Amino acid sequence: MQLEHYLTTLSRKPGALPGSVALQQSTQALQELYQSYFRDQTRSFIDLLQYCQKYSVTTEHLLKTVAELISTCPFDVTADKLIALLGNKPLASEPSAGGPIEALCEAQLQEIASLFNYQAS
Repeated sequence: MQLEHYLTTLSRKPGALPGSVALQQSTQALQELYQSYFRDQTRSFIDLLQYCQKYSVTTEHLLKTVAELISTCPFDVTADKLIALLGNKPLASEPSAGGPIEALCEAQLQEIASLFNYQAS
């Protein structure tokens, strides 16, 4: 039984999570995360898991993010903070320099500079 399959149902009845077989059969790491930080915030824990499911965040990545948050805020681990950290993903690839957008921006800056009689060096 996988906890992820029951998130929609549990979101409607979050009180059922603590005693659920789905939680008991989930990974030890998720059980510890729930017990350590979300025992009194069941709905937030479910929201966090739904976010992870929706955006294909692995348990390993979630736990790495939890460790990152603990290093900065050891006594205030919340679903909102974790979701914010998980959502702040680096770009897959940096935009290349010298592209058409950069050329247009440079031209605009030169036009603006000419309005002020400023010569860029």
